[in-house]
Amino acid sequence: MTAYNRHELRRIPHGELVKIFGELYPPSLEEMDGEFLATGLDQYSRFQNLLGSLFVNWPGLWLGKAFHPVSSEEGKGYNFFLRGKEILRILPMGTYLAPSGVTSGPSYHVDYSRFHTGFIAGSGRDEIRKVSDGLYLGVGRLTYSRAAGRRLHPLLLEGPTAPFHLPGAP
Repeated sequence: MTAYNRHELRRIPHGELVKIFGELYPPSLEEMDGEFLATGLDQYSRFQNLLGSLFVNWPGLWLGKAFHPVSSEEGKGYNFFLRGKEILRILPMGTYLAPSGVTSGPSYHVDYSRFHTGFIAGSGRDEIRKVSDGLYLGVGRLTYSRAAGRRLHPLLLEGPTAPFHLPGAP
């Protein structure tokens, strides 16, 4: 498999990103510990790129995702945003390793359903796979309908760049 860097991945079109994702392997739960900077990648059309940007930036400028293993089988996490001069650490999630729902092989799963029951937020699922040390390719999807669950939204994670923050910690 070809090795990719962050600059190359940012220029690759949607279909090829999904193909690359299918060729990668998941990181371990232990490896995913800390805050990871995130970048939305090509969403298959200009309209979807704009819509995706609006969706992820609604509480503030989306900076990334954070993860922390809590046992040998699962972890927890949150998204973090910049609103004004404040960092918001919100949208908690559960994490685990399991077979992929979008391709063959295992993935590192991010699941919002445990913490969110709303129509959109509760249906959020991401899968993450490792490109190289400190660089990860993910695909997000909303599973509230069969059609929405088939739309894959690629994202890039880099890090960890900071430690995981415990609830209530600055």
